[in-house]
Amino acid sequence: MESIQITLKALGKYVAPETVTLLEEPLNQLRREYQLEIELLEDPDQDNPKDYANFRLKATQLEPTVTGQIFIQKEIVDLVKRSLEPIFDLRYYVLPITFSPQFSMVTIEWINTQMQEFGLKNSDLGRQTGINKSTLSELFTGRRPLTLMHKALFWHYFHGYRMAKSYHQALAELSNLPD
Repeated sequence: MESIQITLKALGKYVAPETVTLLEEPLNQLRREYQLEIELLEDPDQDNPKDYANFRLKATQLEPTVTGQIFIQKEIVDLVKRSLEPIFDLRYYVLPITFSPQFSMVTIEWINTQMQEFGLKNSDLGRQTGINKSTLSELFTGRRPLTLMHKALFWHYFHGYRMAKSYHQALAELSNLPD
């Protein structure tokens, strides 16, 4: 939330105080609901304050949303513009930075932890990822190193598994609500 205050303070040099106040909620909502952090990159041309061609907002997705969404660049631009345009009447450019998973964190230990968390066996992992039994065995015993492709596959597999489990838990909770 500190970055939002910094962005609002920077924008305060160019827009009316009322506009800064009105922008606070959309910026907070972008952060809270979409994991988007907005930062003012460049100041408008100081010699011509009406020329906002250099007015750039960097929108970075810090992590997947609560529902597991990972946005593409166009979606980030659309979300920012849809949130700010009713208030922010200046011309600006949105530089979208998509979320990038840290595949380097995917190790055999990480995979084992995920499997234990979800109660999965090697056979489940093999069937659901398409990796054959012998390749999985070689990966888990260290005879074959995890490649970037393996790491990406496992990261996305467990991310999807976690999101599906959360979705089903939410549905179960909703079905138990009184009428």
